[in-house]
Amino acid sequence: MGQALRYEDPEVVYLITIRTVGSRLWLVNNRKLTQKLLAALARYQERYKVILYGFTIQGNHPHFLAQFPLCNRAAFMQAWASMAAKLVAKYVPEFEGGKLWARRYSCEAVLTDD
Repeated sequence: MGQALRYEDPEVVYLITIRTVGSRLWLVNNRKLTQKLLAALARYQERYKVILYGFTIQGNHPHFLAQFPLCNRAAFMQAWASMAAKLVAKYVPEFEGGKLWARRYSCEAVLTDD
């Protein structure tokens, strides 16, 4: 089955999330992993010139509220999700290896009064 087309507008703010395989809680109660994930987020935010309005990292998924003035959302998400998978493999002893993410990220435009 094909993937839905993705529309990207540099003026729009998006709510983005991605969930771990089986909703496993790989992103919880690990201070070192959290620090590394946040450092990667800061690095990629700067590299891709993303305007990040907010974020949270839950046990099995992150949420990002962000705007992509350079229309590079896919590159940003690929970079961050890939780094997150490497970090989980390194800092979570219980992680058996393999895929971290269940499927590609979900992205919804945040509606405004306009």
